[in-house]
Amino acid sequence: MSETALIDNCLTQLSPDSIVMADAGYGIFSVAHKVQQAGLSFLFRLSRQRFDRLRKTATLVDEGANWKTWSSQWQPSPSERKKHPELPADAVLSVQLHEFETDEGKPLYLVTSLDESVEMLSDLYARRTDVETDIRNIKVVLDTENIHARGVEMFHKELMTSMVAYNLIVQFRRQAAELVKVPPRRMSFKRICTTFRQFLLSSMYTTAADWRERYRFALGIAMQDKLPNRPGRKYPREAYRRRTKSTHFKKREKRSEAEEE
Repeated sequence: MSETALIDNCLTQLSPDSIVMADAGYGIFSVAHKVQQAGLSFLFRLSRQRFDRLRKTATLVDEGANWKTWSSQWQPSPSERKKHPELPADAVLSVQLHEFETDEGKPLYLVTSLDESVEMLSDLYARRTDVETDIRNIKVVLDTENIHARGVEMFHKELMTSMVAYNLIVQFRRQAAELVKVPPRRMSFKRICTTFRQFLLSSMYTTAADWRERYRFALGIAMQDKLPNRPGRKYPREAYRRRTKSTHFKKREKRSEAEEE
């Protein structure tokens, strides 16, 4: 299944006051329409081509030194109607288009159902970076992308156990950050995770007092796991190189097919 086809199940799990944010891959009419039908707000990034097409029929409503805002009636294109015949004939979305120049001098194209300032929306969209970082930590640092379970039930158990471990490490990081008076994200998740494993999971403690003492000691170590402070340093927006992933499940599939033959 495509990623956009999976969004239906995601929408049913969100609270009514949620704002759905997504990159340009989801910045299409069919996804925005599903979000609105679910009673939720959306803030999507658009590709330059799709943004220019919508801007042709939009009305400029405001502009500043490094941004512009248009009001638009977003309708599905003929090709999108062909791909999604379930769309109503009168399907249309009242949206705001925002063009914003980032600190790196690159344009950011946004479409939203929210009636907020472009400054607030650009800051909100920047939070996607935090989400992507969290997903990377879950998949890579905790190695959750290599689940070894073979059955569906055990897969769910291993996945949920990984999420419990992630939440424990996040709380441990938050406590360490409070002690050194910095935001939690200034603390390295990978180094915090290493500290957690090395000083709390490597030994067993038989009494609560021993555990509390060891926990305080581990927090003292975690206080040193800060990310470097490099004021003014900027990183260009670019895609990470594709990582080599395990193919053990593919080998297992081929082996099973060979046995069946």
